[in-house]
Amino acid sequence: MRTLTEAHPQLAEKSLGGVGTTVPHDSARQHVMGTARYVDDIAEPQGTLYAAVIGSRIAKGHIRSLDMTTVAAAPGVVALLTLDDVPGHTDIGPVFPGDPVLTQSDI
Repeated sequence: MRTLTEAHPQLAEKSLGGVGTTVPHDSARQHVMGTARYVDDIAEPQGTLYAAVIGSRIAKGHIRSLDMTTVAAAPGVVALLTLDDVPGHTDIGPVFPGDPVLTQSDI
């Protein structure tokens, strides 16, 4: 193993930031003065839609049927999406296949 006898010339000249250097946050001044803008301060555009994901109440099972007529008739409901509505590849397993973005049969 070789021995380090002197600091690298570029590092010895000047620190480029990071460790041992104070770097102010971009919005620190606004936060301290109370003028920072937060997501909740931004008005929603007119006609904003919201999404709700319905999960299973059981850990494992098989879906025999889906009756979504009551949900579809609820006030404010614009659309219901199932796996059939998702175009293209629907398996989102990062390493191994078998993680559908939505399910139609097995829970």
